[in-house]
Amino acid sequence: MLNHTRLFQTLLTAVGNTHGAGGVAADLDVDTIDHIPFITHSSQAAQNRNGPGLYTVSLDVNIFLDHRETPFSFVQDIYDSIHAWVEHPFDTGTAPGVGAVTSIDNENSAFTRVTAGVHMTNKLVTQWRASWELTAREL
Repeated sequence: MLNHTRLFQTLLTAVGNTHGAGGVAADLDVDTIDHIPFITHSSQAAQNRNGPGLYTVSLDVNIFLDHRETPFSFVQDIYDSIHAWVEHPFDTGTAPGVGAVTSIDNENSAFTRVTAGVHMTNKLVTQWRASWELTAREL
């Protein structure tokens, strides 16, 4: 069975580290956000229409940015990096021993600003959200 949470934690951590994110975590693993920008993700996977080892995965990604400085360029960099998972699968779309993204089947929503000025402990943030349907392979 594909460990999709670990797959996207690995891939998004690499993306976040490349672009200076303060952290990356699955939605259910976040207690507090200490450093902005911060990326969260959630995913669901099923083998409903794929052969053995292939999974259809729904991936939701949230980016929290400083409310005063909402650089769209950071959001664009994360978006481009997610698309690079299938353009350069051996470089960016594979988590060794876990799985790999083989295709982006549908983009449900590109990054959209959901809220501005969300109060978090000692900070205001702007939230961006995106969603995809992917095919992933377990390794």
